Amino acid sequence: MIEVEIGEAASYAAAGVDIHAGDEISRMWYEAVEATFGNRVGILGQMAMKAGNFSGFRGWDMDLIQGQYGLILTGGVDGAGTKPELAKRARYLQYVANIQEGFRDHTGVAQDVMAMCLDDLARDGVEPFGMFMLYDTSSLKPDEAKNVTKQLTNGVIYSSEFAKVVFLNGESAELGEAVGGYGDFNYNLGGFAIGMAHKDRIITGEEVKTGDSIMAIRTKDEEGRGFRSNGFSLVRKVLHEKYGMEWHHGVADEHPQLLNDALRPSHIFTPILVDMNGGYDVNRKQRVELSGVVHVTGGGIPGKLQRLLARTGKGAVIDNPFEPIDSMKLIQEMSMSYDDLATPDPSAYQSLNMGNEMLVILHPGQEDLAQKVAEEHDKEIEKIGEVVDLPGIELKSKGTTNEGEWIRFNPKAA
Repeated sequence: MIEVEIGEAASYAAAGVDIHAGDEISRMWYEAVEATFGNRVGILGQMAMKAGNFSGFRGWDMDLIQGQYGLILTGGVDGAGTKPELAKRARYLQYVANIQEGFRDHTGVAQDVMAMCLDDLARDGVEPFGMFMLYDTSSLKPDEAKNVTKQLTNGVIYSSEFAKVVFLNGESAELGEAVGGYGDFNYNLGGFAIGMAHKDRIITGEEVKTGDSIMAIRTKDEEGRGFRSNGFSLVRKVLHEKYGMEWHHGVADEHPQLLNDALRPSHIFTPILVDMNGGYDVNRKQRVELSGVVHVTGGGIPGKLQRLLARTGKGAVIDNPFEPIDSMKLIQEMSMSYDDLATPDPSAYQSLNMGNEMLVILHPGQEDLAQKVAEEHDKEIEKIGEVVDLPGIELKSKGTTNEGEWIRFNPKAA
């Protein structure tokens, strides 16, 4: 009889997979899971069973929805893109003041993933109640892996509490050289959100009418405004062209605020959107009638807004968008020195949010109601334009290369 200790697999270890390190990382994710169990007490998403360890069963209590009809369960998936590389490079620089206090480390990357997943659901009229994470790493063994994982789990705990969701599970995988990036330890982070909607409160954009107001929401605090989790491939390539492989040192010397701004975690707009729309429970008051919501990520205002308006054959005139943060303008300015990366305003508004992260579309007369809800959530909300009959997006630029000029974005021919 051959006797071995559980967890001994020399060939697996030689291939680069450390089972013991994996279990330790899994326990860190489970601690984050446990920390969020109280976020949905008494409402849909309340925990029914709580596992005693990271591999045990856990789930949500569905008894709370008995007697309610017209409910639809849905989900969404997204990731952090290449933003983890910025967080990693920043950790090598000692100049970044209060980097952890401002979540300008891997803590903020977890918040980015949460924001991308949850806000996409809330955009459609869904009330998110649960979240999962997939964490692919080059290795789980070095101390850096533990430090980064701790930051990520802290970000999950904070974001779950803010958005009032339960984090149910985090899955880690050690993939060796299949996960690349800057330095010795690298990772990819993806998330999956789950939520409930009532069929009468799903926001499809089919109720949008000519003359509807388009309003942009942002945080009152400038610390909540940034790139979100989009455009970083452009940012990295521009900085690489200007400063070379070790571009973070050049940025630190000449434009330290740029790296700080790029690392701002994405603000989570789910609470204000759910409050406006009322969530899945029709017994809860719908405070604002939303005919459309646009989460401005890849494709920018022209791409995301026109996609929604195409459902009714409408267009929009945006005459007073919020201004982009200074660091977005700086990236634009830098890009213009490189022909293949040049990002004039027509391109910038299709690559970045340009200061307009979340848009809501309202029938006339709803603006004051939206203003009241925004004030309660400590947000700024301003009318930036309105819906028109002619398809396409006309926008008065506040970018770097064409400020004050009108740009027309025509929809692609079918």
